[in-house]
Amino acid sequence: MRKFSKKRRFFLSLVSPHDKMTSFKGFLTIIIILSLSYLIGSILFGYIVSSTLGNLDLRTEGSGNVGARNAGRLLGKKGLTYKIAATQEKEKIHKKRLTSHPG
Repeated sequence: MRKFSKKRRFFLSLVSPHDKMTSFKGFLTIIIILSLSYLIGSILFGYIVSSTLGNLDLRTEGSGNVGARNAGRLLGKKGLTYKIAATQEKEKIHKKRLTSHPG
C-alpha cells in the first residue's frame, strides 16, 4: 500500500466516494478553501504599504510592478521590510488554511 503525506490523505478523504454527503462536504470544503485562497492572494500589500508610507502608487511609479523590489526602490528599507513582512504573513495564512482541516 502506498503511503501518502498527511495533507494528501486529507484531500483524498475529502473526495472519497464513500457516501454522497461526505463527498459533497468535501467538495464544498475544497471550493471554500480555493475561494478564500484566491481572495487572500489578490490583496496587494505592496499597494497598501506604499499608499500608507509614501502616499504614492507603486503601479504608476518606478517599474510599475507592486512587488518588493519596486517597493524597496521607491520606499526604501522601511517600505521593503513592511512589504516582505506582509507578504510572508499572507503566505502563513494561506498555508494555515490549506493544512488545517476539520476533524
